[in-house]
Amino acid sequence: MLELFLEGLKVTIFAMAIVFVVLTILMYIIKLQTICLKNVGDKEKVKNIDEEIIRTSEIDEISLENDKEIVAAIAAALAMYMDTPVNSINIKSIKKIKNSLDWRKSGIKSINV
Repeated sequence: MLELFLEGLKVTIFAMAIVFVVLTILMYIIKLQTICLKNVGDKEKVKNIDEEIIRTSEIDEISLENDKEIVAAIAAALAMYMDTPVNSINIKSIKKIKNSLDWRKSGIKSINV
């Protein structure tokens, strides 16, 4: 009975050693791929960033044309929210906030409620 237990223990330790070796080999293969493919990913990122800059510049041009409409929409939304006539609202400036995640999250929460 003791021999059977020791044989099972040997097989278990041997199997765990094989798994450890295989996982270590996989880790080094993944590191090698990361090093080899790093330059390819950087080129794609630059291309994507260039495309994104072009898109945002197009959006800025469109928004310059629609400034009066945007101001009117914001004034109407504020008037409705504050329950006052639109004539009493005087918008002096509108600034875009880059990281306005809090406003976005609260808007999503209010829609889902």
